[in-house]
Amino acid sequence: MFQYANVALTAGRNIKTMQILEDLRRNRSYYSEAIQDKVDFQLVHVYNQLGETDFVLKLGEEIRKRLEGREIRDSSDAYDLVSFFKNMADVYLEKKEYDRANGLYEKIIELMEKYKNNQKNFP
Repeated sequence: MFQYANVALTAGRNIKTMQILEDLRRNRSYYSEAIQDKVDFQLVHVYNQLGETDFVLKLGEEIRKRLEGREIRDSSDAYDLVSFFKNMADVYLEKKEYDRANGLYEKIIELMEKYKNNQKNFP
């Protein structure tokens, strides 16, 4: 199902992508933690594309709390976090919450510096 959501996203079908991801999120207990995280990150991205900024921030802050202190396993995890933080930071910037946006942009810089050997993969 996650791959189906990715295909729908690639095809520009944001509403369909959102529906699939929401269904995956409702049934999250059936999936590994890694897939749950990817679903959440992708959902934040899709809601941002749809202009649902309030939901981006609500879901994004929920995800941030859940991820606090969690180890970054590899460059793929770092890439996902960079994309996730960028979506959130852009929304905070749009809402003129500059301190929050800047804090997230700083996290992005830290991740990119730490995983600089894989920077070509970052958004």
